[in-house]
Amino acid sequence: NYPNMMNTIPFWRFYQNSLIFAIGSTVVSTAFSAMAGYGLARLKFPGSNLVFLGLVLSVALPQVALLVPIREIYNTLHLNNTYIGLIILEASITTPFTVWIMVSFVNQIPVEMEEAALIDGATLWQTITRIVVPAMRPALATMLIINFINAWNEFLYPLIFATRNDTKTLSVGLVSLGREAIGTSRPWDLMSAMSTLMIIPVVILILFGQRAIVSGLTRGAVK
Repeated sequence: NYPNMMNTIPFWRFYQNSLIFAIGSTVVSTAFSAMAGYGLARLKFPGSNLVFLGLVLSVALPQVALLVPIREIYNTLHLNNTYIGLIILEASITTPFTVWIMVSFVNQIPVEMEEAALIDGATLWQTITRIVVPAMRPALATMLIINFINAWNEFLYPLIFATRNDTKTLSVGLVSLGREAIGTSRPWDLMSAMSTLMIIPVVILILFGQRAIVSGLTRGAVK
């Protein structure tokens, strides 16, 4: 079943596309969310609460309602069937929730630690990189894993904005397998083989990152 499945669709190309898509969007969303979370938690500027509230409420927007305007924008910017376009889309989905998590983690870091570092002569950049970022490692590890899994399983945006084989992901390829296989019934044997290979990266990630997930999600729950 595995060789037959790989001869039916360009499996390894889809695998590569999924890795680029998932890793790229995960790194982008987590990095920007960490910076935004620190800014919203520490820098109290006029309207900061409204900005944070807007980010949280944006999670409630259904993806389907955004497809048409995003499609128009991507047609204008020529971002359809590109890695950059897919990464931006997925990062936009995961960023609001990630910012919310980062803000709660930064609020748990005693501000006195940063003040002591500044008094000792450290710059703001040194304070962030040597004190804040190490303290945020559980949150960063947790969101990296969760965002990767979400991106790996994403189906709607790759289905609409990745229509060529050189940008299709595994989730879309699974549907393509059912359409391209010869016969009137779905090739459940080939689809099962492909599904088995699809879950391997997620299983490996969970096995090695489960401690980080538990630590990140429960930090601050028990004193």
